[in-house]
Amino acid sequence: MRNEYNKVIFLASISQPAVIRMLRSNTECAQFVLTISGTKKPGMINVISYDPDLINQIRNYIIPENIGKRIMVSGSYIFTEDPAPNAALVNATSIVAVENLISQAEADVERENRIDFSRD
Repeated sequence: MRNEYNKVIFLASISQPAVIRMLRSNTECAQFVLTISGTKKPGMINVISYDPDLINQIRNYIIPENIGKRIMVSGSYIFTEDPAPNAALVNATSIVAVENLISQAEADVERENRIDFSRD
C-alpha cells in the first residue's frame, strides 16, 4: 500500500547516472540510484522524480562524471511503510549537492578538449 507521508532525507553517493523515461501517459520520469555506505545499514536507494524542474536538474547533474559524489535527496518513501536503506524507493522532492558536481555542458567541453594519446 502506498504511504506518501513517510518523509525522508538521505545523504548518499551517486552510483548510477540518471535515466529519463517517457511514460505511457506522455509524462517524463527520472530515475537514478544512490549508495549508502559507512552506516549500520548500507544499501542502495532507487530515486525517482516526476517533477519537470527536478528532472531538468537530474538530467544535467546526475551524469557518469559525477558518480561517487555525494548528494542529499529529500522526498517520500513509496511502496514501503518501514524505512530501510537497503530496500528504499524514494519519490524525490529536492536534491542538494554536497560535493561540487559538474554539469553535462561542462563534461561535454572537457571531453572535447581532452588530449587523445591513443594515436601515439
